[in-house]
Amino acid sequence: MLSSYHRFIPASKHLFHMALLHAYEDYKIKNAEERYLLITYLIVVLLSSLIGDTIILLASLRYNAMKLNKFIVAVMQHIAVCDLLLSVFFILPTIASLIAEDWIFGEVLGHFLYFFPDLVCLPSNNILICILAISKLLLLKFPLRTRNWNRKGAHVLCLVVWSLTTTIGGAYMSCVSYIKTFNFISYTFVAMPESASYFYNAYLFYVCALIPTFAVILTTVLILHQLIRARRISQRSGGTLRWQGMAAVAATAVVFVVSIFPAVALHFFLLSKGRRLISLQLFIRLCRITYFMSTLNIFSNFLYL
Repeated sequence: MLSSYHRFIPASKHLFHMALLHAYEDYKIKNAEERYLLITYLIVVLLSSLIGDTIILLASLRYNAMKLNKFIVAVMQHIAVCDLLLSVFFILPTIASLIAEDWIFGEVLGHFLYFFPDLVCLPSNNILICILAISKLLLLKFPLRTRNWNRKGAHVLCLVVWSLTTTIGGAYMSCVSYIKTFNFISYTFVAMPESASYFYNAYLFYVCALIPTFAVILTTVLILHQLIRARRISQRSGGTLRWQGMAAVAATAVVFVVSIFPAVALHFFLLSKGRRLISLQLFIRLCRITYFMSTLNIFSNFLYL
């Protein structure tokens, strides 16, 4: 869904409907091979989420098989739930829209699917991953100070994140006067005041993209430095430290940064008025890459298994 990449309603109703038509034609996927490729990719992402996140939830809730810090496990559970919600309310409707080449779920569901996945789940997912990375570092650096961290504290923190994103998303939706969904990939036409659009782009850029990106990169570097140092000390004393843990930490950070970088670039363009400096086709391509790369992070659930 191109939630923040839209034009505003013209004053004339005739001009408004003309703008809708041109917008749809501009953003529509016209290449059949590209559409089939995107459908295949999203099906793989959907299956990855359904399998990986379900295993995480079952292993941690029912079988208590994840031998990790309880605080970390609780945050991972919220990320898994977030991924499953994105799969059901974000990826699945997109697959159906691509197959049908049109929006088939009606206006009411279109409004909900615009609000909940795009304005709540995606920002929550990025912030929760940032919390996961920071908490890993703090647990590693300060084991005594963090020994009282428990599952309840993690759930409270995660619920604060969900409440924050829901409140901000709801405030944003209250400013929207019209939504027309053609399909998630082609175009979602949103009418809103320019000030509301600017505020929400700033929120997505700083809070949901830029800050989590820098936090994940910084904490990953510090965690790897700590683990490498511990490995060397262990080797000197005749012990061992498995490299798989370091590889998982690095891979998780790489997947997150790669998945979120197009969103950082896109919202920077929107905030800095850089949209005027590139062609419409290049801008549409950036929007589409942002959409699909944001789903890439779902694959990281297998790194936890």
